[in-house]
Amino acid sequence: MGVFYARDRGTLTVTVRLPATLADRIGGVAQIALPVAKLGECLTELARLHPPLQRIIWLDRSEVNPVILLFHNNRLLKPIDLQQPLDDGDQLDIVPSIEAG
Repeated sequence: MGVFYARDRGTLTVTVRLPATLADRIGGVAQIALPVAKLGECLTELARLHPPLQRIIWLDRSEVNPVILLFHNNRLLKPIDLQQPLDDGDQLDIVPSIEAG
């Protein structure tokens, strides 16, 4: 499992964690540190840096794919608010719903 750091735009860092089925699509990277302040920015930047995740995460450019579950600091986000602020050190888990049980 690899870790990818993208710390070029600020000091706030959110860690995105991916299950093996998604990590395998981007070379085994299971954790990605991103300098983002909102949930929507996080998902957009993740898809920009790792294009194979684009079609998995986004249904279209403004709606998260309904087969994806998002956990913010181990809490399921429902409904998903793309404007939700994130704090330094937060963790976001992206899980295809089929894996969540």
